Amino acid sequence: MASFGTAMKNHSNLAYQQPKQQEELRQPKIVKVPKAKPVKRTSPVKVLACMAVVLVMASSIMYSRAQLTELSAQVTSASKKLDELESENVRLTTELEKQLSLKNVEEYAATELGLEKLDPAQVEYVTLTEGNRVEVKEETEPSVWQKIKNFFVDMMEYIGW
Repeated sequence: MASFGTAMKNHSNLAYQQPKQQEELRQPKIVKVPKAKPVKRTSPVKVLACMAVVLVMASSIMYSRAQLTELSAQVTSASKKLDELESENVRLTTELEKQLSLKNVEEYAATELGLEKLDPAQVEYVTLTEGNRVEVKEETEPSVWQKIKNFFVDMMEYIGW
């Protein structure tokens, strides 16, 4: 029996220890969770103001893009017009050069004005014995009658007679 008493002692200790372990297992572990920060509510006025600012910025960007597109179209149109005018200028310059060529001028002078080329027999040379000299007539004060005549002549030219 001594062994029974020893076994009882050993068993009794084990029996009391198991429920303690089971109690420890049954109890949930407590974990500390940090407190959540309270959510700050933004005022509806601030939200509307931000939305208005975003809307204004988006509208201004769209407006500037529309203006840019319109100006680009105007530049393209002006470039096409410039190209057309430059080609017209080249055409007119070529036509003018063609009309002013020596051949055309000689032909016009012969057919329209009745002019002919100068014959060497028609050339007459003049020799001066005293050298080159120019005489200038001194002007005198016009008379009263000459002034009146000049006045009426000038008036007639002005009127177109």
